[in-house]
Amino acid sequence: MSRALLFIAFVFSALVTFALSARSRSYAKAVSCESCLTRVRLVAQVVSFGKSYREIKNDVSDWCDKGDRDFCDMKSNIKEIYNLIQQQKTREQVCSAIRMC
Repeated sequence: MSRALLFIAFVFSALVTFALSARSRSYAKAVSCESCLTRVRLVAQVVSFGKSYREIKNDVSDWCDKGDRDFCDMKSNIKEIYNLIQQQKTREQVCSAIRMC
């Protein structure tokens, strides 16, 4: 009888742990998506000022070097982000295209 209760407690514990980890992954993705939307808005503003791709790439690198990890995540996609903004895509479309939303 005690083995059965121990087994049930173990299974219940595993299910609770799995549910909590799934929820935290979902929250992390939502934070990442919101962060991407914010960063793309900033990049779009810089593009609207007429800066070139090279200038924007340098700006993003500077922001990353100053400790903004979200810009560090976007550095490898900055060419694609720049092109999508030039095509007047929405922030949601840009973040979806670079798989951050």
